[in-house]
Amino acid sequence: MRSHRRRARLVLPAVAVLLAVAGAGPAAATASPPPREVPACEAGLVDLSTPVDDPAYVSAGPLPPVDPAVAGDGLDRPGLLVDPAVPPPPRLPATAWLVADLDTGEVLAACNAHVPLAPASTLKVLTAVALTPDLPGDMRYQASHATAQVEGSRVGLVPGYYYTVEDLLHGLWLDSGNDAAIAFAEIAGGEEVAVTRMRETAVALGAVSTRPRTPHGLDAPGQVSTVHDLAVLGRAALAEPRSARLAATTRYSFPGRGTTDDPDRPRYEIATSGRLVRNFDGATGLKSGFTRAAGGAYVGTAERDGRRLVATVLRSQGRPWHHARDLLTWAYGPGAAAAPVGVLADAPPAPEPAPATPSPAGSTATPATSPATSPATSPATSPAPSPVGSAGPSAPPPRPEQSAASRAQRDDGGPAAEPTHDAAAAPETLGTDAAATGSDAGPWLVGAGLLALAAAAAGLLARHRRRRTGRP
Repeated sequence: MRSHRRRARLVLPAVAVLLAVAGAGPAAATASPPPREVPACEAGLVDLSTPVDDPAYVSAGPLPPVDPAVAGDGLDRPGLLVDPAVPPPPRLPATAWLVADLDTGEVLAACNAHVPLAPASTLKVLTAVALTPDLPGDMRYQASHATAQVEGSRVGLVPGYYYTVEDLLHGLWLDSGNDAAIAFAEIAGGEEVAVTRMRETAVALGAVSTRPRTPHGLDAPGQVSTVHDLAVLGRAALAEPRSARLAATTRYSFPGRGTTDDPDRPRYEIATSGRLVRNFDGATGLKSGFTRAAGGAYVGTAERDGRRLVATVLRSQGRPWHHARDLLTWAYGPGAAAAPVGVLADAPPAPEPAPATPSPAGSTATPATSPATSPATSPATSPAPSPVGSAGPSAPPPRPEQSAASRAQRDDGGPAAEPTHDAAAAPETLGTDAAATGSDAGPWLVGAGLLALAAAAAGLLARHRRRRTGRP
């Protein structure tokens, strides 16, 4: 009798285990490996009023609609765009970001690439591209009262004093001087003329969603750009040698009060506001920006081993240059093998020339390089030290040609592999299960064997009960 009890104590747990395994066996045999976690791309505007380490920052309202002009280019979808075959970029506290190859235009990854957002001072990249390429560096400009009265960051222009274009360019690129931006607008013929030229230049380069309202980027109703457009504008800036040099410059001795040609004129040092140039191996520029309404913005470029990349960020919390750095680090690392998810826009075909129309009195669309070409209503310019002719209207700088592979990809309708583009999409699974790819008989055989063992154990229990009760 004791031996039967001892046997029952051993058999009962065994039966329970066998039954549990038998029930889980087929499911376990067909289960897939756990999915790889793909970081979500923000589904709404990043909340700039919430601390960056608070999970509630993720969404603060719906995203603005994209421009219909970019519909169907593959980058117009909201959310994360990245090749699922490579580790994804780091999650960033930003509403929109993008990282792309500067030479081919291939976009390696993006988040809300065409969502229009306030650009802050990154708009000065467009200011430089549209208003400065044809201005001689030794051309003199006399600062007006408007330059000294502008809000925000200023390089320190003093009304009535003269500065060269070279001085102003350093003030624009390094110190993000809003006064320098106003100066270039005055040289162009006034803010209205300057903004019109900036808009035309943006469209000509393919940055069709960019709508400038100021030459400096301070918040203004309707003034927006996108991370895609900023990448296009950054590529255009680096295609112009002087802008490329200035974007990578870290320090400059800026003139104070005094005569332009006075060797004893006091000067003070200004330093670049683009932290990436000083803190990332291979960084070549380009421009930072911040306002309370826009949040952080950044256009960062770098070159390593002959490969040139650009990373753009809009409406970010924290330090946007950190976000650009993290994107570039990913792109030079695991992201280097990523299939592109889209291509930066090419400049559209040149439109048919429109009939010439007379300009409004007192305005001109060409830079004022001498008193003869200076607008009548703007006394801001003065004779250059040496005679210079009119440079004519500013033309957008050429952009690098795309590779044949990149053009073929666009003509074929997009990348070979469909990118993950929605944070709410089903998670990707890595690898395949052997049982799932082979015959379906395996799981059933395992289950049948376990059930047979369970039946045998049940028979032993029944025999034990019969002996205890004396039943035959």
